[in-house]
Amino acid sequence: MEKTKSFNSAIITYFVITMAFVLLRMLSSFGVLTFMGEYGDYFFTIIVQIVLLLGGPLLLYPALKKQKPFSSINEFGSKKISWSVVGLSFLLGIVVYFLNSFVADAFYGIIEFLGYEHASGAAISSYSFGTLLLNLFFTAFLPALCEETTHRGMLLRSFSPLGTWKAIMLSSILFGLLHLNIEQFFYATIIGLFL
Repeated sequence: MEKTKSFNSAIITYFVITMAFVLLRMLSSFGVLTFMGEYGDYFFTIIVQIVLLLGGPLLLYPALKKQKPFSSINEFGSKKISWSVVGLSFLLGIVVYFLNSFVADAFYGIIEFLGYEHASGAAISSYSFGTLLLNLFFTAFLPALCEETTHRGMLLRSFSPLGTWKAIMLSSILFGLLHLNIEQFFYATIIGLFL
């Protein structure tokens, strides 16, 4: 009964997160955040990462299970990290980087062959060390904390009644799909499998 309640609460929470994320992406594409100038992207990231991907699992998920807010932290397997785990994670990160480079190039070649045209990105410009640190916080640290809480914490743990491999595959595919970008789907899914 408890596993079914966890599974159902995770599905509902993830559905709400996904729908809110899609709505925010649509609003952003219509230029709703342009009034904020260069800070619009940071504001968007705060809403998506902290409010949706961290707040959903820590507030909505326990509410659906009729538990206190933040009670899910222990359920998601949060624990103190040892230095050996940090070292292993660093080495795994290097392996996954090279594997993902290969997968991204191969998949991009396939979708380009099928007629997909890559949207041109913004020009790379130089910026200060403070901006570099800010960008690292918003593109590395914050997503690592928030996306992992949702996908490897809430989803992977809640999908465990399906079996280990099914839970890993499903949470990884959802991780890839949530990026809402065909170019990122395959390598995000592979990163999800490793994580």
